[in-house]
Amino acid sequence: MNGDRATPDRELLAELCTKHGMKIELIEELLKVEKEYQLRDRRHGIYDRLKETIQTSIAPQERMD
Repeated sequence: MNGDRATPDRELLAELCTKHGMKIELIEELLKVEKEYQLRDRRHGIYDRLKETIQTSIAPQERMD
């Protein structure tokens, strides 16, 4: 989110990702997508973008298309 700078928010996110076995890069990318759609009148297409982001982060053998 803020590059490699350690902020309290990023440190908390890293801690939670570690605790729950999630990739911090994936969560940051999902948050980035959500932020892009945050101020739009209609959030049409957000679920497709989120799904695409998740599928991109999953190894091909793990995909459940």
